[in-house]
Amino acid sequence: MSLKNRQTTNKEFVDHEAFSPQTCTRGWSVSQTSLTTYRRHSFLKRASGWSRRDFSHYYEHHHGPLAAGLDGFRKFATRYVQNHVDYLPDGADPLFDGVSMTTQVPREDYSRGFFNEPDYETAKMDEERLFDLNRTASVLGREEIVLPGTPSPHKALIITSGQSLQSIQLLRPTKLVLNHLDPLTASALGFGSTAFEYDLLAEAWFENKDARMNAFGASLLIPSNTAPTLFLPVREVIIFGPEKPWVSS
Repeated sequence: MSLKNRQTTNKEFVDHEAFSPQTCTRGWSVSQTSLTTYRRHSFLKRASGWSRRDFSHYYEHHHGPLAAGLDGFRKFATRYVQNHVDYLPDGADPLFDGVSMTTQVPREDYSRGFFNEPDYETAKMDEERLFDLNRTASVLGREEIVLPGTPSPHKALIITSGQSLQSIQLLRPTKLVLNHLDPLTASALGFGSTAFEYDLLAEAWFENKDARMNAFGASLLIPSNTAPTLFLPVREVIIFGPEKPWVSS
């Protein structure tokens, strides 16, 4: 998949990023969305010159705390989770090296967020250094908890398009959360709009490493309406949230 972004004016970017319960929830009523959780998912590709090991270390220990320490970031996010992509069983280089997830503060519309805040400039400089912005996309989505359960260390992200719940459940996770993505909200972080070909991100936890490995093989059979289905084994890192309040250094 190629991600093609373009620079936009601030007005273009705000309009493109707009995501409101009234206009972008595909027919749901306001009452139906009042209890809905929205999250921003940033699909990140490391910039050239970064090894996967060095990228993961910097992403967790520098970039994450840098962003979380900004007032403008915490103004719009109640929880910040990083997913560090492990080596794939087939040895291929993954399409993304990390996926950040921020649970959004409920509001009438999502056309304004951290990317519009003055202190985003601090994070933006770090993003230019760390990420390949031509292969990075940030997308808003609606969370749906399908199978409650206790998270395990054996997590995977399944990124696909137009698939039924049944096809994901066949992977036999012990916990499953679906994130229904709106590709129309895709941006290259705060650097302009971009194209994104997927509309479903599943978070799946498995009983053990072998179960996750078996699910990787089974995922190759899941069709996708656009780009091929991705199965990314990940290590989850909670930067802050209700279970881990942010403490300024």
